[in-house]
Amino acid sequence: MGSNFMRLRISLLVMILACAGCATNVPTTLTLSDPGHRSINNKTALTDIGTASLCAKNMLNASPADAAQDIAVKMSGSGDNITVDVNATLLDFGYWHSQLPISYRCIYSDGVLKSGSFTKGL
Repeated sequence: MGSNFMRLRISLLVMILACAGCATNVPTTLTLSDPGHRSINNKTALTDIGTASLCAKNMLNASPADAAQDIAVKMSGSGDNITVDVNATLLDFGYWHSQLPISYRCIYSDGVLKSGSFTKGL
């Protein structure tokens, strides 16, 4: 019995350490590494924060800009059924390379992105 308890403790420790990187923050700035190849990720992540980060990246990929700053997110729901609202400022936007404040909403249902749309700015 003692060895089973020790194995359980070791297994739990390994799982905790493996997921230590799961709880990350949403970046406050994003820049596309390859603006010529944009893509939308249509699945949820392992964590709500991970899903919020994916939504922020989807926002930038769906925009005409190559970079964004002042990124902030608000989440409602959790897991596979979550809505993420992203507020950010697009950089070098348009002919005059101006900045544009925007809002973008991702609605996930059953682990899949059902809707990703700009709600302000574009």
